[in-house]
Order: sequence, then C-alpha cells, then structure tokens
Amino acid sequence: MIYYVCSPYRGKTPEQVQVHFDYAVQLTREMLLYGHCPITPHLYITACLNDNEPDERKIGLEAALELLEKCDAVIVGQRYGFSEGMAAEIEKAKQLNIPVFYRDRNIADFKNLTIVCDKSSGYAKTRIIQDDVELQRVTSFSFTHEAGENPVFNVDMVEPEKEGETSEDEI
Repeated sequence: MIYYVCSPYRGKTPEQVQVHFDYAVQLTREMLLYGHCPITPHLYITACLNDNEPDERKIGLEAALELLEKCDAVIVGQRYGFSEGMAAEIEKAKQLNIPVFYRDRNIADFKNLTIVCDKSSGYAKTRIIQDDVELQRVTSFSFTHEAGENPVFNVDMVEPEKEGETSEDEI
C-alpha cells in the first residue's frame, strides 16, 4: 500500500523543527519496515522550497496534496499536535474517501479507553475499546510517556483485506 505520512513540520525553534522532522523520519521508517510505500512530502519538499516564504509554502502544500491523491491511505502522526497543513491534508483525504489512520494519540483525546484481557477461553484475548467502539484487527498496542508530554497511546492494526483478495491463510 502507498501511505501518505502526515505529521507536523513547522516549529517555534530550529530544535522543535528538528524534533518534528525526526518524527516524520520515524513514521516513514515504520511504514517501510511494515512493507508499505510511504510518501512523506515534508521530508523533501522543505529541502527544495522555503517553508517560511508564503508563496513557496503554498506551492509545496499544493504539490503535497497532489501526491496525496495517489495514495491508498493516510497515516497521521499526532504526537506533537496538528498543524494547518495537516488539517488540509486530512480534509483532502476525507473528500477523496481515502482512509485516515491516527498514530500516537494523546490519552486525553479519548473520552473512554478500556483494555480488557479475557482468559475465559483458556488463552488470553485482549480487547481495546476506544470511545465505546471496539478496535478490530489490533496487532499491538503500547503506552508511552515523555517528560513534559501527555501519555500517548499507540495502536498497530492489520489492514483490512480488500474485496476479491485472498488472505495468506487461504493460499
């Protein structure tokens, strides 16, 4: 699958921009290691255009939105919040009916988060219920907490099979 990686770039200081850049690299690496093809425009467009120059920023955002149109899904890394550019990318994905998956959500974002471990069938089955909806096809989850940051909840999920495709178990 081709994933569009959506995460913040701008920051108030050069150090904050570097943190955001490193986070985009981390998300891109994860997509590659999962066997996907990530497109992360802010890793290279910002090397060619000046993000602080409004006309050049607009050109970069327009190019990024065109790339998004070619993607199968969007992965939103929100550990460091949402930017104006991210909001435009998410809106565009929704207009195009491209699935949007969220990573690194602050636990404070959930009204209700429940993790249930059921051993009644002889083996442990863990269920995750987020805002009264059970998450399906979860392969792993974790909590992290960095100094000065809110706790973060990460969920990795198996992609739903597309109609007409056979799973590896059926081959």
